[in-house]
Amino acid sequence: MASTPAVSVIIPLYDAEEHLAECLNSILAQTFQDFEIILINSGSTDGSRQVADDYLERFGGRLKIYDQDKNFGAAAARNKGLVLSHGEYIFFADSDGVFKRTALEEMYKFAEEFGAEVVYCERFLESDEAGENIQTKVSTGFKSVAKPKFEPEDLAERLEYISIAGFLGTTWNKLVRRDFLLEREISFPNLTSCEDYIWTLGLFFFAKKFLRVPNANYVHRLSKNSVDELPLSRQKRTILGLDAVILGIKTLNQMMNKVEFLKENTPYRYRILEKLSLNTFDRLSENQNTLYVPSYYIYWAIKDEFGDKLGEQDALISVLCSLIDRYQKIIEENKEKIAELEEKLKAK
Repeated sequence: MASTPAVSVIIPLYDAEEHLAECLNSILAQTFQDFEIILINSGSTDGSRQVADDYLERFGGRLKIYDQDKNFGAAAARNKGLVLSHGEYIFFADSDGVFKRTALEEMYKFAEEFGAEVVYCERFLESDEAGENIQTKVSTGFKSVAKPKFEPEDLAERLEYISIAGFLGTTWNKLVRRDFLLEREISFPNLTSCEDYIWTLGLFFFAKKFLRVPNANYVHRLSKNSVDELPLSRQKRTILGLDAVILGIKTLNQMMNKVEFLKENTPYRYRILEKLSLNTFDRLSENQNTLYVPSYYIYWAIKDEFGDKLGEQDALISVLCSLIDRYQKIIEENKEKIAELEEKLKAK
């Protein structure tokens, strides 16, 4: 391996003893070996650290483990891993995910051949908690590309496309040039939800050469360790969802202020903020095991969490809740029409 590895695989680690070995074994088995692994252990309370230690010798110096006393979340761990990394390209993985044997080789070849800043895999694999029942998924509302294809350089055209087709706002379907991330100061906001979605939007905003490829290189495990699956109360889930909207909007605004096109084109700016808000509330509804979350419930949850601290914002919050209520009722009443439209879009 060269002194500067081609790829840095960055993995946040917290209480992942059950699946970490499978993840590391899949990296050891890669056909492409010019990599380093940066493990950020954020105060694990199980045997995760010992599992990682057992692999140090097997990786021959390519595995580096850094410890944090507390779990500051995946966003903070990824940001720290980026600073500590040395690779030409970065891949952010989960500690319970599994790499296809040729994953790094395929993505690296695409990046080098096309001079891409971002290699975006439109397909991925998904398994259940046990790592079984693996299925191929497509990350867009339209048919996936059949061969490598650049996103349009024109930002208006690019934003029009992703607003209709959608995109996968995760880390583990993208290989990204490290110097591009550092130069553009694209990092993960300190959120408990949607931080990877906002990070992905940054890639769309700033990457001149954003390459979509049809490959499926990574197995995402539907794990109960994710924030969405934790045994939280309905109220806590609501607060987490609102936290993602409020802080996410603030972060996105700061990011868009660096993009000249978005500074001058308010309609596009609005649509991006709207997409984040709707995406977050869709997830919130799914987490409550129902599509419709009554506005009075959201309002009550906010009041109970923040109490008198809302002050003059109390009226504003009630208006926001009413708008959310209206949106959700429209969705509920038009589920069949929406499903038909989605099928038509997929057929194009």
